Amino acid sequence: KTVGISPDNCSPVYGEVCIEIEKAVRQESSAVVQSKEWIRIRTSSPEGRIGFFTQRKKVTKSFCGNNQFLTFNATLK
Repeated sequence: KTVGISPDNCSPVYGEVCIEIEKAVRQESSAVVQSKEWIRIRTSSPEGRIGFFTQRKKVTKSFCGNNQFLTFNATLK
């Protein structure tokens, strides 16, 4: 999705768009989300590099214990 994304996960920037991706595993009659990812992609720039992500945040379940999560952050400089 591209709307309704919390600024805590992907803050808006002029000339860039945030998208949210959820990855899930099917279980019987439902699905359980295993990871969420927020990516900010450059859509316009005088410098070029259009289509590159400028920020990426991923939160995934940890298989080390119940209700534990790992968070990864990356920023294009």
